[in-house]
Amino acid sequence: MLYGYFGKDINLTDSTYTYCRQLEEGSVIYEHTAMPVGAVWDQKSYKKAEVGHMPVYRVPAKSTRHHNAPAYHLLYNIKEDPSQQKPIHNPELERKYATTLHELLIRYETPACQFSRMGLSKQIEWQKRSEAFDRNELKDNKQITHKMGIKRHLPIL
Repeated sequence: MLYGYFGKDINLTDSTYTYCRQLEEGSVIYEHTAMPVGAVWDQKSYKKAEVGHMPVYRVPAKSTRHHNAPAYHLLYNIKEDPSQQKPIHNPELERKYATTLHELLIRYETPACQFSRMGLSKQIEWQKRSEAFDRNELKDNKQITHKMGIKRHLPIL
């Protein structure tokens, strides 16, 4: 299951582990709206805005971490540590979950800007593995989750 908070980290869980991918410092998130109102909109925002077909405004904004979030990615064993108090430092396991996250973001057609925002586009080995991730061979959700070793089935969006 993928989850997160707009403009902040992206998380992945499989009912055993939770992986929290922190954003790259200084990265950009895009706000999309058909009606530009609110506290975040000022004259500078309008100058940076891109207008789509509908029209939809696409405005760059600074992506920020949660309050007190560390500058590294977090991994927890939620069966042994359900309150997520003791992060695990296991590079091999972190690499596995980062790769799975990358593949799921491709599967769900995540905008390209999210990969760079999360520091995923820099990893050539993940890109190569992602190219090998053939969507056509995966006929339904159970095959996707089984192939990636995820125990719970993800919703098809």
